[in-house]
Amino acid sequence: MKARSAICAAAAFALAASASDPMDMARAALRDGMWEVAEKHARAALEGGGDEAAARLAISEAALARGDASAALAAFDGASPEFASSPAARASLLIASASCAACPNTEAPTPAASC
Repeated sequence: MKARSAICAAAAFALAASASDPMDMARAALRDGMWEVAEKHARAALEGGGDEAAARLAISEAALARGDASAALAAFDGASPEFASSPAARASLLIASASCAACPNTEAPTPAASC
């Protein structure tokens, strides 16, 4: 029964994805804990000329949820100057940076959870 429910949910998600804005799908996937799906849709929105701030923040949030602080920081690579100087970008960078620590074993920045 659980497998059937999961299949139905996945099918409904796929149908909605085909008809919706990529950022709407990214937000829905973030709410549902589907980090890779959220990142995929946020990247599609970014590449399609969508809202840069929303897309980069969603990519960063998905990476942080997976415990990958370096990918969260990388979400801001290539950001427009307007976005890079925004309060939302600064706050997200602070959160991602705080999640990244020097690992005592390598001295390299790594997600704190993996040290």
